[in-house]
Amino acid sequence: MSRHGTRRSVQSIVTSSSPPNYNLSKKCAAALVLFIAAAMLPASVNTDAPYEELFYDYEVAGYCGLVDKSVYTAFGYKRAALEVDSGQTVEQLTEARIRAMAAADQEYMNQGLGGFNSWCQNEGKDGVRRIVAD
Repeated sequence: MSRHGTRRSVQSIVTSSSPPNYNLSKKCAAALVLFIAAAMLPASVNTDAPYEELFYDYEVAGYCGLVDKSVYTAFGYKRAALEVDSGQTVEQLTEARIRAMAAADQEYMNQGLGGFNSWCQNEGKDGVRRIVAD
């Protein structure tokens, strides 16, 4: 017996120990994956890819709270048209969306405390103008 009144062998402690429980929420896990993907990508979106640029603009507008019904509707029309006109596979389009979303996320994280205000005033509003243009 130990001085605390119970006796446990080292073997019983080792065999009864379970691995640590890492309860990551789905959002946290998704944010971690997105962060890792963003860290591996360049900071800017390829401007030669209109599909990626459209998604980048929409993501930035979303971060800035600038997506309203007109932006949402224009985005949907442009997305559908670009998907048809691009000639890319579903996988290529998915990769382009992921790159754009990761780039927007990385830019948001790079803004620092309060820095996103000017980012939204400039890049966010410019992106909305591009989305609703035409």
